[in-house]
Amino acid sequence: MRIAGRYSHYNGLEFMLMRQPRLWRKLENLIASVDANSDVSLVRGKPTGYSYQRLCRIFRERLSGLSWRERLTPYWSTADPQLLRDICHLPAPKQKRAILDAGAIPMPGHANSGLINERVAVIPPFEPRVVKDWIIDAQLMPAYFRDEIDVGIQILPMKSMLEDTSSGIRCYEDEIYNVLRNGRGVPAVPLVVLGIAP
Repeated sequence: MRIAGRYSHYNGLEFMLMRQPRLWRKLENLIASVDANSDVSLVRGKPTGYSYQRLCRIFRERLSGLSWRERLTPYWSTADPQLLRDICHLPAPKQKRAILDAGAIPMPGHANSGLINERVAVIPPFEPRVVKDWIIDAQLMPAYFRDEIDVGIQILPMKSMLEDTSSGIRCYEDEIYNVLRNGRGVPAVPLVVLGIAP
């Protein structure tokens, strides 16, 4: 596959090129090593589209082989918005204690921060959960605010890969639209959005 589109938000790409050039090259090489055309689904000998589940598995396996590890960030929440604002920056055990001290009921949760290596988080393409507009907020921002990552990278297929499917998988063009529509400050995390194509 190839990188067909790049978008840098809050200088995410510049950060990677200047501070993590070795990791960036590894990521570029990994993307180039995936042959999407070998994973085309066939029905009666005719191509019907890409096997997104297989491509997702290939990306995850190769990222794991390069020391990218999935991280779940635990947190505690409650119904009181002001209390949540006061504790969102705290580690999970202190969040729970603060909620209990306030006489509220703590509810456990976790945020999946993607695959992390050297303080860089990657959300691989074709993820089943990458069907929502809020994926960046839900995955990258908690890890960024807890100082676990410096930059996030979201890899998405270009719209041209999804033309023959109704899978609901997010595409590069839609994600760029959402980032630009939300304005300069949202998401408040350095980000690189990559569009990939065969």
